[in-house]
Amino acid sequence: MLTFNDINQHPTFNRLLYVSLLATVGHPRIYTAPGMSKRKLTVQQNRHIHRIQQARLDRAKKPIAVDTNPSQLGPEQPGQVVANFGATLLVENEARHVFRCAARSNLGQIVCGDEVVWQSSGAEEGVISAIMPRRSLLARPTRHADSKPVAANTDLILIVVAPQPAIQTALIDRYFAAAELAGIEAQLVINKVDTLNAQGRTDLDRMLGCYAPIGYTTHFVSAHLGLGLAELRVALEGRTCVFAGQSGVGKSSLISYILPDLEIQVGRLTQASQLGRHTTTVSRLYHLPGTGAVIDSPGVRDFGLWHWEKNQILSGFKEFRPFVGGCKFSDCAHLHEPDCALRAAVRDGHISPQRLSNYHEIVHSL
Repeated sequence: MLTFNDINQHPTFNRLLYVSLLATVGHPRIYTAPGMSKRKLTVQQNRHIHRIQQARLDRAKKPIAVDTNPSQLGPEQPGQVVANFGATLLVENEARHVFRCAARSNLGQIVCGDEVVWQSSGAEEGVISAIMPRRSLLARPTRHADSKPVAANTDLILIVVAPQPAIQTALIDRYFAAAELAGIEAQLVINKVDTLNAQGRTDLDRMLGCYAPIGYTTHFVSAHLGLGLAELRVALEGRTCVFAGQSGVGKSSLISYILPDLEIQVGRLTQASQLGRHTTTVSRLYHLPGTGAVIDSPGVRDFGLWHWEKNQILSGFKEFRPFVGGCKFSDCAHLHEPDCALRAAVRDGHISPQRLSNYHEIVHSL
């Protein structure tokens, strides 16, 4: 069998082809040659990789045949990533059995919630060979002014706030705008309402009164007393959701309430990963009773608007859209310019002054 030293003595040998052959004929843990992990692929190579992945996606849609040869990888089949431990990914098959998987090279970042094509490589082990098209993707900023995906295929973002720490509508609008730009429905959850007196509840209703007219649902709940949580659970049926919000607002308590078997599911995934319960920066997908799921990811609370342009953020405020482009000046900042369509809409009652003020605060912060 040729080695990489042999290949180095034969410069005409295509090293990429050699590695691809190794991965194809039953060596699932050999993915790239030494020193090639950061190599930039050409357009032709990217197209070749795309064709291979598309073929795997097509094969995974076919009925699964029994593979009796233990020396080869199993048949390609669909699955979903239910936990991300970095290099180790847990994939759940259609029968909800969990397998520890590695991923082939050149697939990009695979995150919790991804629907994938994978192959068994042994008892409770496998290899991910392709990522199916995503319905949605949430990302968070990194220290290098880049983005890192944290959750895929989510249908609903629950923005959780609480009277303590103090509710900031600018933060709520930042989350709402980010959800709009990501194409994901968002709903607002006010936790710890049991801590409010009558005047505090009146003030809160006034503060949040602008959201219902523009189509945002608000849930008033108490994880401590169980208030409003039955209705919240109904809103999650048949959906994959994530909880977003600052620390201290009670996201973990809410998740524990709507997932009565959370400890069982945590133990199941921990046992499958063999990496320990308290592994840091772990994203997990938990199944709700009946239908639906919750993705619990440490990075979701940081997803935001840091990488959007000013005009993109404007479209993240959905009630602004009918008035965008109607200003006298094409570069209108919507502050003091004459004939500003957005400020006219505020005067006419079509846009909340609070929402326009929060838009300016967000743009200024960028």
